[in-house]
Amino acid sequence: MTNPKKNVIVPSGPIETLDGTELLRLSEAGYPEAQVAYADHLARSWGSKEEQLKWLSQAYLHDNVIAAWKIGCLYAKEYHDDENALVWYERAAERDFPIAMMSIVYHYLSKVTYNSYEEMLAGYETAFAWLIKATQKGNVHSYRTFADFCFFGVQMEQDYTQAIRYYERAAQGGDDIACVMLWYCYKYGKGVPRDKEKVKYWFGKCKKINHRIPLRHHLIAWKKVAKRYKGAYSMDLRKYVL
Repeated sequence: MTNPKKNVIVPSGPIETLDGTELLRLSEAGYPEAQVAYADHLARSWGSKEEQLKWLSQAYLHDNVIAAWKIGCLYAKEYHDDENALVWYERAAERDFPIAMMSIVYHYLSKVTYNSYEEMLAGYETAFAWLIKATQKGNVHSYRTFADFCFFGVQMEQDYTQAIRYYERAAQGGDDIACVMLWYCYKYGKGVPRDKEKVKYWFGKCKKINHRIPLRHHLIAWKKVAKRYKGAYSMDLRKYVL
């Protein structure tokens, strides 16, 4: 933990183990890591969003990139202000923070209304650019999203083989939805022969969650994306082979 003030006793253990009182003390002393952790504590304990924003903003003044991303999340989830959220995601993404890159991708994918067709194309071009950057950084969730583009034929011809490849990369990194999609592919023969052993294997990987619920939501969401944007952009993501 950085030490902005002298003569402040800093616990030796992980910051995640500290209680709210200790986190507040360190936050007031100017420790950015503690300020981020205290904002998380406030979120868990139903603290006000204004207080969360205050401490995350203080951490950002100390150049904490995670604070920038979390401010974006706070604007999106608590203030329902997607435009301000995007500003903060971009600040973090420009500092090579892959999670923020993926937040930008999801922002454009989930955006309900575009003012024009041209605006939609520009938004998707931005999303794809950040997706590629996140994938090149090795972000697990970017592998799954890349696989989704292939699986559902969004902006390219449907390619189950490529999708399987990237779902497997994502699943190996712990992405639950990728595990669910692999279970689905081997159960129903999507791009691969049906395989009971692999169905059993991937079911074991995702059985800790109710896999049918996220699968259903995932399929519905991406089918909507595919229907809405089919053929809207000619960029072929498959040329970016990692």
